[in-house]
Amino acid sequence: MAGRPRKHNAGELCETCGQNEKQFKGYSKAGSEVYRNVCQACHKGGNHYRPWQVHRGEECELCGYEPLWFRSLDVHHRDGDKENNDPDNLMTLCATCHRELEATIHDLGDWEKAESWLTKFLKRTLG
Repeated sequence: MAGRPRKHNAGELCETCGQNEKQFKGYSKAGSEVYRNVCQACHKGGNHYRPWQVHRGEECELCGYEPLWFRSLDVHHRDGDKENNDPDNLMTLCATCHRELEATIHDLGDWEKAESWLTKFLKRTLG
């Protein structure tokens, strides 16, 4: 049977988890196989790829929203450093609170002030 082989073997391990083989991505214009730097599990958003997701709670820490779908919640890095996955640096937020907090941080220039201001605002608004 002519054509490209159907079975691919990267032979190299995922750069994130180091356990699975890299995911086959496709062929280059020259016809050589191209692989992602990560395995399929890490590419699809496993905890190795997004380690902060392990710390995601079940409700928004600011407004208390409990979503029907777990994926409706975001994990916010308080200091803005996506590499700092210390549990004290992470907050579980609904999409609305996350967007409001990011906008407030942008306006005030300080995440601690923004978090304090938004928390007070929500307490007044939500009762």
